[in-house]
Amino acid sequence: MQQTLQYTPVLNKPATLKMTRIDVLALVSILLLAAALRFMSPQVIDYRQDQADLVSLAQDVVEGKSIPLLGIPSSAKIPNSPVTAYMIVIPYLFTDNPITATLFIAAFNVLGVALLWFLARRYFNATIAHIAALAYAVSPWAINYSRSIWAQDYYTPIFLIALLLGLYGFIEGKRWAQIWCLPVFFIAMQIHMAAIVLFPVYLWIVWVGRKNISKTALAISAVLALITVIPFIIGISQSLLSDPVSANSFGVQRREFSLREIIKPYGQMAWLMTGLGLEQYIARAKADEFINTIGIPTLHWIFLGLVTAVGVVASWIRFPRYLTILVMLWAFLPLAALTVPVLSVAPHYFVASIAALCLLAGIGSDWIISSIRQRDPNSKLHYAFVLLLGLVFVTQSIFMVRATDFIDRNYLPTQFGSGPSVHYLLNIQDELKSYEDVVLIGNGDWVDISAHGSPVWESLLRQSATCVRDIISTDGFVVMPATPFAAVYTPRTIENDMIDSFYQQGEPEVIELRPEEGSYIIYSHSAPTGWDEDLVALPEAVEFSNAVSLSDYQLDDGRLTLEWQLPEKTHLNYDYVVEYVDDSNEVIGQQKFPFWPGDNWCAGDRLISQASLEVPDGTQSMSINLQHGAEPLPTTGDVQAIINP
Repeated sequence: MQQTLQYTPVLNKPATLKMTRIDVLALVSILLLAAALRFMSPQVIDYRQDQADLVSLAQDVVEGKSIPLLGIPSSAKIPNSPVTAYMIVIPYLFTDNPITATLFIAAFNVLGVALLWFLARRYFNATIAHIAALAYAVSPWAINYSRSIWAQDYYTPIFLIALLLGLYGFIEGKRWAQIWCLPVFFIAMQIHMAAIVLFPVYLWIVWVGRKNISKTALAISAVLALITVIPFIIGISQSLLSDPVSANSFGVQRREFSLREIIKPYGQMAWLMTGLGLEQYIARAKADEFINTIGIPTLHWIFLGLVTAVGVVASWIRFPRYLTILVMLWAFLPLAALTVPVLSVAPHYFVASIAALCLLAGIGSDWIISSIRQRDPNSKLHYAFVLLLGLVFVTQSIFMVRATDFIDRNYLPTQFGSGPSVHYLLNIQDELKSYEDVVLIGNGDWVDISAHGSPVWESLLRQSATCVRDIISTDGFVVMPATPFAAVYTPRTIENDMIDSFYQQGEPEVIELRPEEGSYIIYSHSAPTGWDEDLVALPEAVEFSNAVSLSDYQLDDGRLTLEWQLPEKTHLNYDYVVEYVDDSNEVIGQQKFPFWPGDNWCAGDRLISQASLEVPDGTQSMSINLQHGAEPLPTTGDVQAIINP
C-alpha cells in the first residue's frame, strides 16, 4: 500500500541502521574507484582565466594583501560572491602549484560521493546507496565537473552537507543540525549561483519537519547565514559606489526565445542522465574525431537513462512523499528554472542535479531488481540486469580514461573546450621565472585571452614576476617596461609590423603546445628598449588626474602616435579623445579611441599608442583628453595636450 507523508525519515528508523561489512567493503571500493577517476592525470586539467582569477584572489588572502569582497564575474554579468575564492585558499596555504589545488578539489568531490552514499544508505536502503554512489563515481559528467579550479566543481559536496544537515535537523529533530543547515546552504549558493534555484529544497525540508523546529535554533541559523553573506553585500555596495559606469553593465546574458532554446536544457538533462554528450560539450568541432577515437556505447548508456526514468516513477511508489518530493526538487528544479528562456543554458548549471539523477538511477535499479525477485524468487534475470548495469559503469570508467588522454593530445578550440593542459603552462612558467617583467602578445579573441592572457600568467608567475601585461596585436599599442623583460608571443598571434619590429629581437625560445594549438615564443630583452621613431615633445608634459601622463607625439600622414607614462594598475578603463579645433578655438569634431586597459598598467612603463585620424578641414590644432565614461579627466593646471597638425 502506498505510504503517506510522514515525519519518520525512512521506512526503518535511522537510529537502528548499522554499517555491515558489505556496506564498508562496498563504500571503500566505490571511493577508491571515484578517487582513481578524479585523481588521474591531474596535470591535464584546464587552467584558464576563470581558474587563474580564483587563484589570484586566493593568493591575495594567503599573502596577506587583501581579503576579497567580490568573486570573479559570472556569465550572467553579475559578480560572484567571494566565497568562491575562499575555498581555494586552503590548498594555496601550502603550495602555489595548481595541480595540488586540483587534487584538493578532486578529493573534496570524492567526499561528495561518500556523502551521497551515506544519504542514500540512511534514508533509502543499501542497494540504492551502492548503485547511486557507483553511478556518481563513474559518471562522465560528474568526473568532468570534479577536478578543476572552477566554482562549478566544488559546490555540490557543500550542498550535500547542507541537505544532510536539513534531514538531521528538521526530520530527525537534531537542533545543532538545524542551526548549521541554512549557513551551509548559503555558502553553497554563494559558491555558484545555480544553487540558488535549489533553495526550495531547504524550504521543503523545513516545512516537512515543522513539528521539530526549534525557534531558537532557527533564529541562530538565520543570523549565521546572514553573516556568510556580509562580505558579498559589502563588495557589491563598494562596487556600485566606486564605479557606477561598470555597475551599469550588470545584467543578464539573455538567450533568444525559440522552441529550440526552450528544449535545449532538456537535452542537456538527458546528457547528464546517460553520460552522453560530453564530446559535444568539450570537442564540438572535433566531436566526430573524439567519438571515433574513444568510442561511445550509446545504447548501453541510454539504458542507464531509462533506469533513471524508472527511478522517478519508483520513488513515488516505494518511498514517503516527503523524500520523493525532496529528490524531485533536487533533480529537476534547475531544469524548470532554465526552461524559461532568460539565461543562456550550459550543462554546468545542473551540476548539483547529477548526484540526484544518480540517486534516481539507484532507486530505479533497486525497484527493477526487487520486482524481478518478487515475481519469481528463482529467476536469474536480475543478474542479467546487474551485469548490464555493470557494463555501463565499466564503459563509462574506460571512456573517462581515454577522454582525458584525448584532451591532452588534441587542441579543442571552443568556448568550453579544453585550454592547454596545465603541464604545458608549467613548462613555460619555468622559462619565465627569471624575469621580473613580462609582456604577453596575443590576438584578443575569447579563447586566446582566456587561456593565455595576463590573468593566467599573473597567478602562475606570482612568486617571480613583478608585473605581467597583455598587448593585443590588433589594438595599436606597444609597452616598454623600465627594466629587462620577456616578450612572450602566445599561440596563433596575428603578425603586426608595429609590434613585431619592437619585440622580435634576438633568437627566441620556442615551446610547443598540442598539435595545431601553436606555440609560445619567448624573446628576451636584457635592457629597456626605446621606441625607434622620432617623437615630438609637448611643450609641457600633461598629467591627468588618474596619474597617467602624456609627453610626446608624432603625426604622420593621418597616423597619430602618442607616448604615455603609466602609474600602477587600476580596474578602471578609459578612452582617449582627439578633439579638432579651428582657428577660432572652436571644436569642430572629435574621435574617441579605447585606451590601454587599466589592468595592464605597471608603474614606470612607457606606452606607445597609434591611431588613424580623420582630420576635418579647417583644423588648426588638436587636443587630447582621457575619459572615463562621458566625462574628461582633469589635468594638472588645467592644461590640455595641444598638437599642431
